Amino acid sequence: MLGALSATGETYRELIEAWRRWNRSDLPGRGNPVVPRLADTLLDHASDFTAALSSITTKTYDAADREDVVSELVAWLMSGLPVGQHAQGRRVKRADILNAGWVATQLLLRSSDSDQAARLGAINDLVAKSLDDLDFCRLWRKGVKTLHGAGDGLGPASERGTDGQAEAIEDSSHDAGAGGGVLTEPEIIRRLRLGDEVAEIERPDSQAIVVSPRTTLVVSGAAMDVRLGREFITFQRTSTESFSAMRLDQEPREMQVAVEKDWGGAFVLHPGQLVLASTLEYLRLPGDLTAQVITRSSYGRLGLLSATAVQVQPRFVGCLTLELANLGQMPLTLVPGERIAQLVFTRAHPASGPVPSKYELPTGPQFSRVRQDPDLAVLRSMERFRVNPESLHVTGKGLLTSANEVGSPSQLPGGMEGGLITLSLVARPALAVAPSETVVAPWN
Repeated sequence: MLGALSATGETYRELIEAWRRWNRSDLPGRGNPVVPRLADTLLDHASDFTAALSSITTKTYDAADREDVVSELVAWLMSGLPVGQHAQGRRVKRADILNAGWVATQLLLRSSDSDQAARLGAINDLVAKSLDDLDFCRLWRKGVKTLHGAGDGLGPASERGTDGQAEAIEDSSHDAGAGGGVLTEPEIIRRLRLGDEVAEIERPDSQAIVVSPRTTLVVSGAAMDVRLGREFITFQRTSTESFSAMRLDQEPREMQVAVEKDWGGAFVLHPGQLVLASTLEYLRLPGDLTAQVITRSSYGRLGLLSATAVQVQPRFVGCLTLELANLGQMPLTLVPGERIAQLVFTRAHPASGPVPSKYELPTGPQFSRVRQDPDLAVLRSMERFRVNPESLHVTGKGLLTSANEVGSPSQLPGGMEGGLITLSLVARPALAVAPSETVVAPWN
């Protein structure tokens, strides 16, 4: 684009006017009031901008040469997946990802998808995730080169199910569909390789495991390691006495705050502290697999626990949210990029179809959405029918009186010292008792 803008002043003006016309259209997302003002500014200073752009010596982006790469990346984004580090046998560039995101956005804007707004948001998140993965892998390669001079620093080939795996694992005698149980290294790697093609992934009966990025992936024995992402959600102290999902005036985010660390940074987890984190890897499981998240034993021995949400459902798509708790006595320093947990895959029979989720295509840790549980509306309605213990009290031995003067006092049968009494109450609006409800109250 820089090359086109700096070519001639006429080309510059044509591009600005095309942008202005694009913004005038009636398609969703257009009509931004800032665009006309920016366009006027750019046109008023056209000569200054073109002169400045002409002086830039950075190598220009050859869109025609990268068209096949961008087309493949668009297919990945439209499938709800971040892009990998390579496409069409070539290394992916930042400009490729940005252009693929723009093309995918235009395709969605021109579509009649009823869920267009949500999908546009997902594309934006996937582009951001792809750029973040690219940065991590670039820094990883630099670190490895500094320490080892070559290779990827992941150890022997038998431990790696990555893009850079040195030697293919031949397993022609393996029956991929036989039996159940836990998947071992050859089968995990076979399924990872199935995830190299978008067409294979989108088949209803696909067995592919998709993981991005795969540059630093480690598969060993019967597990696949996952790394710590750089986004966290911590819990903060508030003046709220307690949180109740039943209350409409409370939000989980009132007691949580998002924290982001740079690659190479660190997060300190104190004893007794719980934090929400996520995996660096973005996953897509097929319908015939489920997975368990297990803390790596090296970290478990230090007191770190991957708490609560350890089950990954079939057809899950996204980064896994990890609930990390420090059960030890010493603060733990967690470094984004560390191999912090493992996934153990198990066959699910029969294969599961798509299951709606509150957490669609997450690219980092997710705030609790417990307020979206459909059960809560029913539970709130049930509150109207419960008996308020404070609405009744006992005065004297064997005498039950309503605090709101419901009916007249009732004397227990003579000689009754304890047990249960049954009252038939006619409730008034002040009482949380349904009309003609039978209440069983303790008598002591």
